[in-house]
Amino acid sequence: MKTDKAITIGALGFLLYKAFSKPKSRGGTNGLGKTGLGGKEIALEILRQLGGNKFLAMTGARNLAYDEYSLQMQLPRNRSGAKYLKIELLASDTYRMTFRKQNKKNFTFPIVAEYSDVYNDQLQDIFTEVTGFDTHL
Repeated sequence: MKTDKAITIGALGFLLYKAFSKPKSRGGTNGLGKTGLGGKEIALEILRQLGGNKFLAMTGARNLAYDEYSLQMQLPRNRSGAKYLKIELLASDTYRMTFRKQNKKNFTFPIVAEYSDVYNDQLQDIFTEVTGFDTHL
């Protein structure tokens, strides 16, 4: 029996299925000087560097969204009070991590913590430092 890729991939389901089922673009560059990478591929790479589905299972992150150069997610209650995380790819091939909380009285989203020039191997450590959640076993 043929299985649907969207089911076997896991938590990202439809997003991952669509990203991997599309043929890769040919030629051209985006603003970061990379060839053929779109928003989905960048978001998937950020998620892979965080730990993929293991990261999602360990942290409880949900409501993932992406735009051209970033991945955003909603976080469960944690020690810093951050409710949202945005990880942006910068032109220098480093990341900016912005943790925000939600103020329900005046509908603002103040910054809890912000880190710039973060390398891919530092993503998990900074996430654990701010939220207190382990990203892997």
